[in-house]
Parts: sequence; C-alpha cells; structure tokens
Amino acid sequence: MANPTAPGWYDDPDNPEQLRYFDGVVWSQHTTPRVTRQAQPPQQSAAPGETWRHDAGQAPGQWGQPQDRWQAPPSGQWQQPGAPGQWQAPPMAGWSNEPGTRDGQPYARWIERVGAYLVDSLILTVPTALVAGYPILKGMGPFIEAYRALLADPTDEARMEALRAAPLDYPWLALGMALSLLVQLAYQTFFLTRSGATPGKRMLGISVRDEDARGPLSLAQALRRQALQIGLSIVGAVPVVGTLTGIVSFLDYLFPLWDAKRQSLHDKVGRTVVVKGSQPPRSESGPPAS
Repeated sequence: MANPTAPGWYDDPDNPEQLRYFDGVVWSQHTTPRVTRQAQPPQQSAAPGETWRHDAGQAPGQWGQPQDRWQAPPSGQWQQPGAPGQWQAPPMAGWSNEPGTRDGQPYARWIERVGAYLVDSLILTVPTALVAGYPILKGMGPFIEAYRALLADPTDEARMEALRAAPLDYPWLALGMALSLLVQLAYQTFFLTRSGATPGKRMLGISVRDEDARGPLSLAQALRRQALQIGLSIVGAVPVVGTLTGIVSFLDYLFPLWDAKRQSLHDKVGRTVVVKGSQPPRSESGPPAS
C-alpha cells in the first residue's frame, strides 16, 4: 500500500496482523497487535469536568482512567490524541507571552500605534483642509504673498527683508487652529465611542478600551483621553511655553515604549489602553465606563 500522509497507526505493510506507526515521513519501528484496536470501551465517557487521558505508550483505542480535573500539559501545550510524542499549540485566545489586560487581551505594540496614527493623520487631511483651510490661508496671506514675490527674484535683498517682516493674521490663524482641533476631536470621539477603533486602528488590528472592561469608550472617557493632546496643542501656540509643551508631546508618543501597560500619557489621563483586536458592541460588554 502507498505511504499515508498524516502521522498515525496504520496496517503494517509487512504483517497484516499488526499495526505500525507512521511518523509522517517514514514507517517507524513501533508496532502493536491489531486486536488492541477494539480495546476502547464505547460505553464509558468522562463525567462533567473530567477528560480522558491518552498515554503516549498506549496503542490506538486504549485509554487510561479519566482525570478528576483538566490540567494543562507541560509548557502550556495540548497533546494531540492518537499521535504519541506529537504536540500542538492550544487554539485559545489569550495564551500569549505578551503583556495584556486582566481578561487576556494583549496590549498593542508601539509600532502598531504609530502606523495607526499615520493612517488617521492622512485621512484627517481632507476634512481638515475643507473646514480649516480657508482661515489658515487667510492668516498666512501676507507671508504667502511675500514668499511668492521672493520666488520671482531670489537675489533681491529687499524682497527677502519683506518676507522676514511679513505679518501673520493671528485671529485667522487661531480660528483655523481651533477648527482643526474640532475636526480631530470629532473624528476620534465618533469612532472611539462606537467601535473603539478609528479607521487607522482598525486597519492595524488594534482598538482602544477601558483598562478594566471591554467595549467602546463612553463619551466622557473619549473626551478625557483627548484632553491632554488638545491642551498641549493650544498651549503650544504660546511663545516660549510652546517649547516645553513640545517636549511633553514627544514624551507622550514615546511613553508606550517603556510603560508596563504600553500606555501613552493621554491613555493614563483617560484610563484607557490600546490593545490588539476589536471591541464587542456595548450591548455585549456592559455599560460604558464613566
């Protein structure tokens, strides 16, 4: 007969009265009488909470006594019945060496968060330009005109001085910045309170949740999570102080690299974590966190 493709016990090609074990590549030297194939008592079954134990040295169909309670085999793996010495990883979510929440959801890696941020930033350019583009252009109008004049003759010192002295219309710029922040706030709040993941996070397979409970964020928690970033953006427009806020913003983005829960500073303010996987609907995860 042709060699089988999967490991297991098969009719011995050399002796029809016994079985021989095929390891997936070649026939092994392990044999057992064919009569043991009928050794399994069909009427026996494990009681609730018990599992049958199959020892590696037993022939197919021979099973030991049920164990009183299921126990994980060594190294957190399950034994594959019917193939002595063969092991496979448990098909269970939450069995991971990565740090995660109490209910077993692993924290997202820093590089995944950065990727999601870049995708969201790209998506936000369109609504931000539509909503805040005009006031920003108005605020930078004099500077833009002086820059265009300099491009016509870059060697003209007078035009260079005009560019340096070109005033900015700060009321228009302030309006443009406020509208930009509102677009960002609406974008984040809309998605985090509905699915726990913005389009960028969904693309990277990560989501935002409360530290202690699954599910989308509540409105209050979504706003609290963004309070630090919004505040830094506003204060950052102030001369001198903006340098300090820039340092805090930089630390905010890098903080997950050494934090035990991989939280950023704004996560700690909102009591949120970014995890791998999606969040269940709020109806299945209980009431939202306040």
